Amino acid sequence: MKIKLYVRYSLVFIALLVLFACNQENKASDIHLIWDQQRPVALSISKNLIEDEIDPSKSDLQVRLVEDNNSVSILGNYKYNDDDIVFEPVIPFSRGLHYEVFYKDKSIGIVEVPLADISEASILEEIYPTADTLPENVLKIYLQFSKPMRTGESEKYIAIIKNEKDTVSGVFLNLDPELWNEDRTVLTVWLDPGRIKRDLIPNLTLGAPLVNHTKYSIVVSENWLNAQGLKLKESFVKTFFVSERDSLSPDIIDWALELPRSGSKDPLKVYLKESLDYFLLNETIQVLDEKNKVLPVKINVRDKERYVDFIPLNNWTAGQYKIQVQSRLEDLAGNNLNRPFDRDLTKENKLNPDKFQDILFVIE
Repeated sequence: MKIKLYVRYSLVFIALLVLFACNQENKASDIHLIWDQQRPVALSISKNLIEDEIDPSKSDLQVRLVEDNNSVSILGNYKYNDDDIVFEPVIPFSRGLHYEVFYKDKSIGIVEVPLADISEASILEEIYPTADTLPENVLKIYLQFSKPMRTGESEKYIAIIKNEKDTVSGVFLNLDPELWNEDRTVLTVWLDPGRIKRDLIPNLTLGAPLVNHTKYSIVVSENWLNAQGLKLKESFVKTFFVSERDSLSPDIIDWALELPRSGSKDPLKVYLKESLDYFLLNETIQVLDEKNKVLPVKINVRDKERYVDFIPLNNWTAGQYKIQVQSRLEDLAGNNLNRPFDRDLTKENKLNPDKFQDILFVIE
């Protein structure tokens, strides 16, 4: 008799487990991700999960990020359709994370964004400046990745090592939000300007972020996740030596040109005499013909950002040309063509007000 009761209760228990599992599965199927080109862009929430009539004017419906036993409500837009409600987050969903849907503070379902294939892992392709000697007052560091990265986490994965043994804190400016390009593949990291500019309180109390005649390494951890939730394929280390401060603006008069032949597609080569900002070099220089028409060229910045090649799409023709440079072009210390970054504001400074500076040349 006891055995029969045991078997009977066991069957009831198993049936309840199956019923619970089916219920959870149905809930999961009633909440699903909407994908666009392998990116989770929205969440569809079936109205079957909501017992009463939902009022769009109230914030009864919430989507929360669940991480480390904590849940945080995320911002987004809700679109109310006949059969479902579509939630589009302001910040894209992240791979490998869980998102839970609440209605009137009651959980109605949870969804996990699956990890991508390992082939989707990112590579840190380069750290700019690429030079192995940087001025003591270098202002910006760029990290260029092969694929979009997860944002807001750089502080955890970038470290500065001094003389191969000491981790240095407080070097970078902690910005929120971080300075990413639109594709989230290039991160701009500023060294603390308050410590770079002389006579400011942070500089007087803490000193410059980097010290002259010292060896440093920028170490980027492979644990940094990309937008697909995958770690970097490998860590990245850039080692450099610090030289004296650079307090002078670049001068295009010092640039040397190697001219191409007429009728050829040879590059116009420009030697800059010093390393300049890689991304500004790509943005601020163009070549114009004698009619002030911009020539279609491909720009190739090379050799520690000291050389720029302008490769034409069409053959050069004989005539007069000019290289037009926006004055916002900077060197590694943030000195642009018009003014140095660290200047004495109590003294009169002779600043060049021009937005552009030109170099004329003739192809024969």
